[in-house]
Amino acid sequence: GSFDFCYMPSIFSTGRSKGYAFVNFLTAETCHRFFREWQGSERFRGEGGASSLNLSAASIQGLENNLAKWNTPRMRQIRNARLRPFVVLKQGPC
Repeated sequence: GSFDFCYMPSIFSTGRSKGYAFVNFLTAETCHRFFREWQGSERFRGEGGASSLNLSAASIQGLENNLAKWNTPRMRQIRNARLRPFVVLKQGPC
């Protein structure tokens, strides 16, 4: 895979996206490639017309730091898995 963490905050009452997301890429090369291909694109058109994507680096970087940020009592209470962060954990040797 290309990333190990993805979280798109949503409005809990409706399940609709707040319009932004956090993705932790596994390599800087993958991040740069994603930026080049998606920055300014209009892949997701809003209800009021086209809105181009504006990508930026988050202040929190790395899987462990993202897990620590989002592993709070409030987040653990969310029962709907679609509203929680998506995490890909590495599988070690059996």
